[in-house]
Amino acid sequence: MRQHNLLKVGLPALAMTSALVFASASQAAITPFSEDFQGTFPAGFTDWIVFSDNAGQGSYTVIPPSSTGPQISALADDGAGNQYLNFFANYGNTAVHNNSFVQEAISFFHEFEFTAADTAGGTEWVFDFDYASNPAAPITGNTEVGAFIRVFDPVFNLLEEQTLDTGPVATPGEFQPGQLSVTLDPAWTEGKVQIGFNNRVGNFDGSGRFYDNVNFAPVPLPAAVWLFIPAVLGLFGMARRREAR
Repeated sequence: MRQHNLLKVGLPALAMTSALVFASASQAAITPFSEDFQGTFPAGFTDWIVFSDNAGQGSYTVIPPSSTGPQISALADDGAGNQYLNFFANYGNTAVHNNSFVQEAISFFHEFEFTAADTAGGTEWVFDFDYASNPAAPITGNTEVGAFIRVFDPVFNLLEEQTLDTGPVATPGEFQPGQLSVTLDPAWTEGKVQIGFNNRVGNFDGSGRFYDNVNFAPVPLPAAVWLFIPAVLGLFGMARRREAR
């Protein structure tokens, strides 16, 4: 579990920080997001985007992703009613793969727009999820699979990227937790944040991965800070009133 230490700051600084937090929250564009894949495509999952870079042979997006394949995504079920995402190589794209195709990179992600109101406080956002191997299509060859957070400016210059290799698994088919985080730099005043999963695969190698229980949320301030802020603001206000006399 990630732990965060409370920094020791002066009263004026903490008062200014708390005011900034309250102001930013009312104008922020990014909101917490969660997905457990319990539903049906397409109605339940229109916020997800699929992107495929076919090694110079063209790219495309599919909104919403497929629930049945054969390209990139489907919903899998454990037989007890629990659904999760099945994410795999785009071998159903025969126009590409029958054309001596060597490699492609595929992403399945959710995208958020951000403004200066989201980044002003330097907030850390955490991307949690569960992942497992697909026993029916295990990774083979040189396939790479992973999760990512990417931050872009308005013209899609990459500002930040955090990745996690989801290839290693303790027990095939058994879910385990994954986590990534990003701190929104106040220097970033406009752009997009993407959270999701990717694979790089070729030569018809296996690439199957299951993903579930996606959450993206800001790291909350410790409870002690929220209890302390009203008192600090009160002291700050009293000082201003004394100065005005």
